[in-house]
Amino acid sequence: MNIKGVGNGLPQQVNRKAADEAQKAAAGKADAALRDSASREGDSVALSPSARTLQAAESEARRAPETDANRIQALRQAIESGTYEVDSQRVAEKLLGMEQDLS
Repeated sequence: MNIKGVGNGLPQQVNRKAADEAQKAAAGKADAALRDSASREGDSVALSPSARTLQAAESEARRAPETDANRIQALRQAIESGTYEVDSQRVAEKLLGMEQDLS
């Protein structure tokens, strides 16, 4: 029996074209769904504990007062004249405080 259109590849071509179009449509829907999902969720960043510590230190440094030129000049003169006295107890307390802050 000889039936026209069977075996000449025509039905396969039509089916392949339909399959390609369906695949493209599905891919387009998947891309759109990903874009919608990403826009709803937004981007996020997680900082490590070290980064948070550094960020806090930077913030604290910004709040620190500017240098006092008059005080610096007075200290410089006291050192040069030999009248500057070091308070060893205060230095030790500050060092211990810094050590505790770091640990």
